[in-house]
Amino acid sequence: MTHKVKIDKILDGPRNYQIHVYIESDGGSADLVDYTLIDPHVDLDPTKDALPCLTLERIQFSMSGVSAKLEWDYLTSDNGAWVLPKDTNSDMNFQQFCAGIRDRSESDGSGKLQISTVGLSAAGSFASMIINVRKD
Repeated sequence: MTHKVKIDKILDGPRNYQIHVYIESDGGSADLVDYTLIDPHVDLDPTKDALPCLTLERIQFSMSGVSAKLEWDYLTSDNGAWVLPKDTNSDMNFQQFCAGIRDRSESDGSGKLQISTVGLSAAGSFASMIINVRKD
């Protein structure tokens, strides 16, 4: 079996991109590692060739039995963006105190926003989130 990961595009505008992500454990598979949530070469309209090209502006999330980290894919080591703690829910609007969390991977990165989890292998673990990014 595999975990259920459902990603639905909510908005793909000229400056902003928004998705809803739902993750549900299958009760036995390993945690997600570097699972791509947004790939600017595939998901954006029009696609983005220049990198880095995205800034994380806001994330609304609910975590039940699982924790996760969001990261920007990078050739040598991923650049951490934000941690989503186990058994919490929150609305983090990074525009309130900074211009957002920019992909800092420079030209060696792929531009992908990825997620890795801890605890998803346990039955009954769920996560849902709405992610807003700005196209730079």
